[in-house]
Amino acid sequence: MTATVAVILGLCAPLLVLLQRPIRETEALLAARVMGWIQMKPAHAVGTNVTFPLHGHFVGYTLTLACTVALLAAPFFLIDAGLMWSRRITLRQGLQALAVVTAILVLVNQLRLLTIGASMVLWGFRTGYERSHVLLGTTLSMIGVVLGVIVFLWLLAGDSILPERSDWDDRG
Repeated sequence: MTATVAVILGLCAPLLVLLQRPIRETEALLAARVMGWIQMKPAHAVGTNVTFPLHGHFVGYTLTLACTVALLAAPFFLIDAGLMWSRRITLRQGLQALAVVTAILVLVNQLRLLTIGASMVLWGFRTGYERSHVLLGTTLSMIGVVLGVIVFLWLLAGDSILPERSDWDDRG
């Protein structure tokens, strides 16, 4: 069973990249809904674009291939598949770690998209986009990936990263 799941996860990694357009469309839809839910702006998703009114015009941004969570998640699918295939982790460990890291990446990417939209509302279309996409967006993505790697490894390592109780210095 574990080997079968490993093969499926290994095939999912390139599929994430190949099917990135519908994933980007879903991410755009979610980003537009989040902007509306928090009452920032009444945003709409049109394909991979998130649009909203700003100073009497409709503005927005496009989720390109470089902006999608699919590219961030694909390596984790490959790593997980390899570790499952080699039987270094259990099926439960692998699926749990993959689910958690994927959720982290989706949440951080949505926060990044929300930051871009909020910056455009705050500083205007051009300045807001430039400040948020390059500086804030890249920083958020980096933090999300690093956090994802740490949590992923922690979940995969389980108790093996904690010292044995007998190894603790009780003299203290």
